[in-house]
Amino acid sequence: MSISLKSKTAKGKPGSGKDAANGAGVAAQEVAKPAAAFTLARVVGTKPYLPQVNLLPPSIVAKRALQRLKRLLLLLLLLVVVIAVGLYAWSALDAKSAHDQLQASQQENARLLREQAKYAEVPKIIKQISLVDNARIVGMGNEVAWSGYIAQVQKALPKDAVLQSMTATIQSPIAAAPSPVDPLQTQGIGMITLVHRSLTVPDAAQWLDSLSKITGFVDPLYSTAESTSDDGTAYYDVTTTVQLTSEALSGRFLTIEDEAK
Repeated sequence: MSISLKSKTAKGKPGSGKDAANGAGVAAQEVAKPAAAFTLARVVGTKPYLPQVNLLPPSIVAKRALQRLKRLLLLLLLLVVVIAVGLYAWSALDAKSAHDQLQASQQENARLLREQAKYAEVPKIIKQISLVDNARIVGMGNEVAWSGYIAQVQKALPKDAVLQSMTATIQSPIAAAPSPVDPLQTQGIGMITLVHRSLTVPDAAQWLDSLSKITGFVDPLYSTAESTSDDGTAYYDVTTTVQLTSEALSGRFLTIEDEAK
């Protein structure tokens, strides 16, 4: 490849020879640059660098930049609208679900109220039954199975003795238990006074020991032994007192809870 360089010098100016030499050197350098770039491009395998000049007016460049910005903002706006619509749809579905649950709860509540109205009298009846049970416990809580105790007392009597009377005084909801005859006696829930008739002088120790073995009897006390006669027959009327404890109660009218205790 050959490159021809031609230079023209100005006519009629002094020192034209020197200027021509300088001009020829500058021209050679300017031509050498593209030649070097071209040679490098051939070695590398790319196109040679060509200088570019933007000849568009600044107004057109600014207009195009504005259009790109508008498109970007439009895309952002569309994205915001899509997100807002999605959030609105989600909130609407959630609100509908909550509304459906509220309606279901209200319907269930109304149904339960209707069922409750059917059994409105049940609590009143239960309360009345409880009052009756309490009254029974209060009124009959001090019940004693006297037939069994009478039989045990008669069994404990001396051989020739006969039970004349058996009087019991027991505490009640409106009255306290009577005080013992002897201050040394244990205070019980009641006191029993026994009177029996004997043809011989009674053995007080044996008699009191027999009474103390009966469940519910405590602290028997030999009170008096009066000698009398009837139709020419002499006998002794013996009076004895004994304290009655809670063990003597039958407990038939206790509630299930009290019996469990």
